[in-house]
Amino acid sequence: MRYMNNFQKANELLKAKGYDLKNGTEKVYSPQCGKDLDSGDATVCNLTDLVDGYFVASPDHNLFEDLDDFGDPWRTYLVCIIEDVYNQINGYEIDQPTTDRELADLTKFIPFL
Repeated sequence: MRYMNNFQKANELLKAKGYDLKNGTEKVYSPQCGKDLDSGDATVCNLTDLVDGYFVASPDHNLFEDLDDFGDPWRTYLVCIIEDVYNQINGYEIDQPTTDRELADLTKFIPFL
């Protein structure tokens, strides 16, 4: 992964778990979103659902500090990182690139996917 940007590293880590955020050429039905989407969009929906489920149902969610009862600060933060990586990997405009800290935090969460 040497010489990759953080968003590329993040996508490679997600791909290793079966979640590629790069849009393919075909549409994929996403049950979480209820419609056909580009493959990367569908993956974002699936990951968002997994993140939500983790913070609502997992007894391990206390590994992430400073959570309220539903894990909202971390849940929202991780979903935003995933969406930013999706936008960067597909060449869409973003406000700021994925930081080292965001990559580290996403890496901390990936084992729970």
